[in-house]
Amino acid sequence: MTKKKKIEEKKTETKKAEVKKPEAKKTEKVEKPEKVEKKTKKKTGKILGILFAVLVVLGGAGYFGYQYLTRTTKTTETVEMPEDARVFSNFFKEYLADRIQVTNLFEYRFRELSNAEILDELTELKDGLSKVSRGMNGFGEDSEYAEIVEILKNDATIYLRLIRELRGVMTVEFADEADRQLEFIKLTEKSSEELRSGLYLSRAAFGEETSGIGMEGILIFEGTALVEVGGGVMNVFVGDVEENVTALTSGDFSGAVKTIDAKKLFGYANSRLIKIGEGVKNELEIGKIKRISVAFEAGEVEVKRESIFSAGKNTWDFSGENEIKGVLKVEENGMSALLLESESRIRGKN
Repeated sequence: MTKKKKIEEKKTETKKAEVKKPEAKKTEKVEKPEKVEKKTKKKTGKILGILFAVLVVLGGAGYFGYQYLTRTTKTTETVEMPEDARVFSNFFKEYLADRIQVTNLFEYRFRELSNAEILDELTELKDGLSKVSRGMNGFGEDSEYAEIVEILKNDATIYLRLIRELRGVMTVEFADEADRQLEFIKLTEKSSEELRSGLYLSRAAFGEETSGIGMEGILIFEGTALVEVGGGVMNVFVGDVEENVTALTSGDFSGAVKTIDAKKLFGYANSRLIKIGEGVKNELEIGKIKRISVAFEAGEVEVKRESIFSAGKNTWDFSGENEIKGVLKVEENGMSALLLESESRIRGKN
């Protein structure tokens, strides 16, 4: 190999070596820990700020939503008083008093009274129920009270027949007085199955203090009685006549009260029976107290409704300065005494 050739080869090897020479690695810039911490805090602060803003919006919506749901609402409806309201109401008053007296005599007082006293009461009831039965003939099918008329006439007829049978029981001789009472009970129980109305004492929503009303729906009517009718049957709820308040709860319809397909709801106040709705269940609002009152003026009736939030509250939340009559009443007298008191006040004896 010539010297020239060797030099050229050497130059080529040098060039190859230059090409293969590795590049120096780039040094990455490393931030100080203090700066990283500041950036992290800034980012976290933004996230927390957004979350706080969302919570404020949701909290505000929840607060106003709660205020909306728990607000007290009031409505007023004006209804026309039927032309036959005065006349029918007088007959209904007699029926209501007689019905209470019948219930008290047949279920309680017959055990306490002498034969002569029972006969006297049967005579009184015969006169009153005969008046009601005859009076129902004066109302046509177009009357607002047509459904009640039919039921009152049916029940009055049943009671008048029963009174005749009971008078016979009280005037014949029995070997033992216990046998007389047994026959008395047998006849009254048999006749009660034929009645098309039910009578309930509804003086207050609760009879004792409770630590939680829960989600009960409570209906309070400022008047003597509530009457619902439909499907040929009727429920009559007699309130605290002295306090002028009748009260029911949704819980009453899960046991004591017979549920009916009510089409009309009447309130009896100021000796007038006025249509105020469709039925008790239609008025009950879960977790609320609904108060209904009526005001009479110039042939019209104002029906006022007030709905008060009660879910989660106690009976004593509605006592004292915040008392709502009808929520709570602790009864001291027995059922017979309460029925006698109600009857006397409806008849105007007290």
